[in-house]
Amino acid sequence: MDENQNVPFWSSHFKECLTLGADRFGWSNRTAAVGSMRRDGLMVGWGAAAGSWAARRLPAEVIVELHGDGTAR
Repeated sequence: MDENQNVPFWSSHFKECLTLGADRFGWSNRTAAVGSMRRDGLMVGWGAAAGSWAARRLPAEVIVELHGDGTAR
């Protein structure tokens, strides 16, 4: 729901945006099994995130710790 306009996200083409982005990025070509995608000897993960809020849009970042047993934190 777009709280700013009180309308569902798809009314602002949110779903189409994610679908188009996934198509252009090659999302359907990924290997979904955990740890199965690698590049230059490193494990690669693909993901997406999105948000919409009229107030307090702030920068964000993420730190992921990868452990030798295949888990992540």
